[in-house]
Amino acid sequence: MAEGLDNLRRAYGQFGYINSVFIPDLRFDEGNQTVSLDVDVDEGKQFVISEINILGLHERPSNDTSNELHLKPGDVFNKRLVDLFFKQHASSPPYETSTDSHIHFRLDERAGTVAVTFDFRPCPVE
Repeated sequence: MAEGLDNLRRAYGQFGYINSVFIPDLRFDEGNQTVSLDVDVDEGKQFVISEINILGLHERPSNDTSNELHLKPGDVFNKRLVDLFFKQHASSPPYETSTDSHIHFRLDERAGTVAVTFDFRPCPVE
């Protein structure tokens, strides 16, 4: 069940729903020996990218970095593309594989925008 909820979270994240919430409701029918699962979904607001910042990436790709990211300001936020870009550029030490301390999101709930900052510095600032 946890894996299924994580998959839902990833799927909604690909379409800009950063703050989506999933509430599972399990119902047991002991007579029929079955379990029913309903998931209440609050997708929240769909976010678009307001800006993209890249810190500490010294090896500039031959093409424009934004082309490798496949996202630009004005696009619907896509968490999968954000994570993929990070993994492509942080595949060697000193970067850890976890994106939590290296990708920062600044949300503007009212405007429905998110500023994304990739921090490739060896000691990222929190």
